[in-house]
Amino acid sequence: MPRRLWLAITLALCRSSSGSGRSDSSGSSGSSGSSSGDSSSTETVDPGPAAEAVLAASVVAASAEGASPQPQGDADAPPSAEAAWERLQQLMSDVNVANASALLEEALKLRSGVAGSRKQPWKALPVLEALAGAVGNHAVPSDTSAAAMRELGHMHLRGEGVTADAAVAVRHYEHAAELGDTESQSILGVLHSTGFGAPRDAPLAATYMYFAAEGGDIHAQLAMGYRHLLGVAATKACHKSLLYYTPVAEKVVANAQRHQSGGTIEKVRRHIVLRVHIAAATAFES
Repeated sequence: MPRRLWLAITLALCRSSSGSGRSDSSGSSGSSGSSSGDSSSTETVDPGPAAEAVLAASVVAASAEGASPQPQGDADAPPSAEAAWERLQQLMSDVNVANASALLEEALKLRSGVAGSRKQPWKALPVLEALAGAVGNHAVPSDTSAAAMRELGHMHLRGEGVTADAAVAVRHYEHAAELGDTESQSILGVLHSTGFGAPRDAPLAATYMYFAAEGGDIHAQLAMGYRHLLGVAATKACHKSLLYYTPVAEKVVANAQRHQSGGTIEKVRRHIVLRVHIAAATAFES
């Protein structure tokens, strides 16, 4: 089963099982989010709504391959797919680039600034909105649209070129996560874990973090490794922690070797890996 479809089904089940647990406290402030998150883990799942949620998730995941939803900047009045594509074509012509991926690169330059140039996030905003709105168009790769949604999430979360609004940021991250963007999945895991800008929901946070880690996001891998190492909102298991920490260590070593400091780094890596394996074996025997 494709990872995106599996994520959609898992999220639908997670939300259907925790929804009734949160409904009683929906009128309360965000400070009560932790209690609702705890109650969701013990809530009994009604098979009827759960089955409907799985079906809905399957439709959403399948539609992401073709006529996907249109999660762009203005959530109140989203343009049609045709209007979004026309807008995107005009932007590509104005910037003089050949495709959507190149247009995304130009938008990222405007947002972050390049070679000492001034950051201009307000100019990047309409470009990113157009790329996000064109999701599902055959000329726009899904990862390009997902990246644009993720960048819009960053901008709304931090107030770059727009008024900071965590709720809007979360919606952008959710759309990007549904398209398989692991960074957005990792961020949603953090937001739902802390209750910042999103309802505090431990099972949902763990779901996002798990899929982000499986997709190779370093931050999520570190978080999952830590959780399993110390038993924080996860089963305490050294061998599982090792599975998440090892690929991170390999990436760090590879990056260091590219900067020609491989000799010392390799010695340290081997020493750390040996110590971790010994610790895991000791824990397993005990």
